[in-house]
Amino acid sequence: MKCEGRVMSMFILSFIGAMPFGNLIVGVASQMFGVRHTLAVMGVILFCILLTLAIKNKRLLAVT
Repeated sequence: MKCEGRVMSMFILSFIGAMPFGNLIVGVASQMFGVRHTLAVMGVILFCILLTLAIKNKRLLAVT
């Protein structure tokens, strides 16, 4: 139970700390390529990351 606060602090730091950089990247990309194209590319990137994690996660493959 002693580590619970540390885990939450790292989670909040990574979530809130990384958000401004992601917003900057998406803002620049949407100005250069348009909002529709930026959202489509970000969706494809997210899908590829999730697919890679799903394939490499042995516990997830054991369930199916």
